[in-house]
Amino acid sequence: MAKIKFPRDLLILLLIPCLLTKVEIAEAQDPTSTPSLSPTLESSEPSFPPLSSDPEFQALSNQIKALEKDRNQLNIKINSLQSQLTISQQENLKFKENVENLEKQITILNNNEEKLKQEIQNNSQNLTGNLKKSKLLSASISGVSLLVSLISK
Repeated sequence: MAKIKFPRDLLILLLIPCLLTKVEIAEAQDPTSTPSLSPTLESSEPSFPPLSSDPEFQALSNQIKALEKDRNQLNIKINSLQSQLTISQQENLKFKENVENLEKQITILNNNEEKLKQEIQNNSQNLTGNLKKSKLLSASISGVSLLVSLISK
């Protein structure tokens, strides 16, 4: 069976004669109805069976219904995927913000580490200087002590 490219258009084209026939039948059964603008079938024209009883029409109608059902399911899946994409994009933005914040914190920690190293080095130099002064002072005290002990003898 050939694939249908425009199912809605094909259905409309197939249903127009059927609808016209139904309108004319309804008008024939109701004599009080106003005449319609649709052309009437003349009795000399051969009468066609209703399209709904045509197996090919039924097959096409079933294909159209199946295609519409598939389209609806695809639309639902598309909406779901769009929702998931939006959520993923939001999570990606949050992740990028977290990475940027972590990079800032790492920079701050590196700067603090450098400052601490410099402070440790300065304290070490100060302690070394203080130790030298302490040794000199201790030597001076020892020298003064020795002099005092020599003088007191």
